Amino acid sequence: MVLLRLFRRLVDQLEVALTATGALLLAVVVVLAGSEIVLRAVFRASSIEVVTLSTQLAVLMIFIGYPALIAGGRDIQMDYVYRRLPRPMQRVISVLTEIAILGFFVLLVVK
Repeated sequence: MVLLRLFRRLVDQLEVALTATGALLLAVVVVLAGSEIVLRAVFRASSIEVVTLSTQLAVLMIFIGYPALIAGGRDIQMDYVYRRLPRPMQRVISVLTEIAILGFFVLLVVK
């Protein structure tokens, strides 16, 4: 029983560390993306290194943050707006989504 409590405490501390690391990475990605916008808009120059680093950090942020989400019983949700729409509108969007998916796969097969 003591070992189980110790393990649970370790998992809780790991979740806090992963969440903090993910938040820090998100801040770095936002700063990098903002600097890239300024570089493009003001100086008409772009840095492929900044874009590459930003993309790699975003992927790392997901790999670090997702276990913390799962440990907390949460998940990444992409349907925030969809769930708040009226049922008839949800059905329309579902049908349009299915048609778009079907069209995409048809394009894959044809090409």
